[in-house]
Amino acid sequence: MTLNKRTSVSVLSIRYIDALYDYLMFFLFDMPFQTPKGEDSYYWCLVLHMHKLGYFYLSEGRSLTANIANYINKGQYSNNPDKSIAPSIETINNVLSLTLPVTLRF
Repeated sequence: MTLNKRTSVSVLSIRYIDALYDYLMFFLFDMPFQTPKGEDSYYWCLVLHMHKLGYFYLSEGRSLTANIANYINKGQYSNNPDKSIAPSIETINNVLSLTLPVTLRF
């Protein structure tokens, strides 16, 4: 963990998808966000899930990830003239119903 002395913001860097998936994702699900960051965290968790399980490696998964990133980073804010639309639940379900390119063994 590092501290940005100029802004007094702590930064935690985690390199392993497994640690993010196994610990941080479920911690975020339990937090009661009162701002749009709550919705952002759910989308972030979806992308993490897609990456962990391999959907990210499909072209449809990468496309959905890019759409989510665009929506989270700039598309939903009222001061942005180029608003993005959040991915539909149908689009998300279509990606998650695809056959994975690898066999997962747990």
